[in-house]
Amino acid sequence: NLVANAADVLGKEQEAKQYRTLFERIRKAFQQEFTTPSGRLVYETQTAYVLALGFDLLPEAQRTAAAARLSADVRERGNHLTTGFLGTPELTRVLSDNGQTETAYALLTQTTYPSWLYPVTFGATTIWERWDAIRPDGTFQSPEMTSFNHYAYGAIGEWMVNTVAGLSAQEPGYKRLLIHPQPGGGLSHAKASLDTPYGAAVSAWTVNGSTVELTATIPPNTTATVVLPAAAGKLVMEQGTPVAKIAGLKSIREANGDILLEVGSGTYQFSYESTELALQAAAYREFSESTSLKELFDAAEIKALVSQEKLAQLQAALAQAGKDMTFSDLLANGHFADVAEVIRNALPGINKNRRAAILTVRD
Repeated sequence: NLVANAADVLGKEQEAKQYRTLFERIRKAFQQEFTTPSGRLVYETQTAYVLALGFDLLPEAQRTAAAARLSADVRERGNHLTTGFLGTPELTRVLSDNGQTETAYALLTQTTYPSWLYPVTFGATTIWERWDAIRPDGTFQSPEMTSFNHYAYGAIGEWMVNTVAGLSAQEPGYKRLLIHPQPGGGLSHAKASLDTPYGAAVSAWTVNGSTVELTATIPPNTTATVVLPAAAGKLVMEQGTPVAKIAGLKSIREANGDILLEVGSGTYQFSYESTELALQAAAYREFSESTSLKELFDAAEIKALVSQEKLAQLQAALAQAGKDMTFSDLLANGHFADVAEVIRNALPGINKNRRAAILTVRD
């Protein structure tokens, strides 16, 4: 399909038709050979799902379920990837393009092997060729083949610029830009800049309490679509002026809870209040019966409710179970009924305090 798209751009209509027909044959053959009727892949690896989704080899009706399976595999592995040189460049993009941005952020912020930040814990300032080029004990994974400055896994940088900061090209050559940040992962701010043929383009956002601020610089002789996430129905200001009245605005509309602006060149500073986006940026999830016990026991608020002795017993039981048990499993376990009841009664107040802490303005 990439070749067909290239032919379209070059005005080669016959070649575009030829390659698009070939792609449909390939896609049909792939589905017959490698997918079940429910859309599950024969080889259920992260890379298999990434490539099938990334290269549009699955029917539209099966994409959501396939992305959910990919996300579940990442979660079941403790938010770790198992992809290599082929799958890694597309992994986070495929997740975020298919409604699993939270999982993509969980991969980005992971610090244990294998992950992008694992090398950073060793002081790395470059991308390594191997996820564990240096092992936790300080030894080399393979002295014969160890590059500490390798391009392959560095593709995460593209996703950070395009999705985290939200800066990408909408047309070749950056004649038209897309500014569409997707905050998450516990980050409070992000910024990306790029020297385009027309000048510097910038996208920078911050979330402080429930206040969202987005600065977008659009170079001269270009235009941009600016997406203000979770801003629909909100009062959006641009340096004291209601957004609908700013100079340079070509159009404004709402879609999927966002506000979409078409603007000309210049620097814009938007601000609005959004509790929803603040909680999303903080990667906030309510503690509930479906929350894993590991996540609960890592929370300081829960540790304060349970004695060290009882906590040790619970963690031992969790380790013996050999799987990531949820709070509902604990509720069903008669041996810890007293502790489970204490935690259940405290959860509403704990969730309320956690939300309040996120929405409190920082100095």
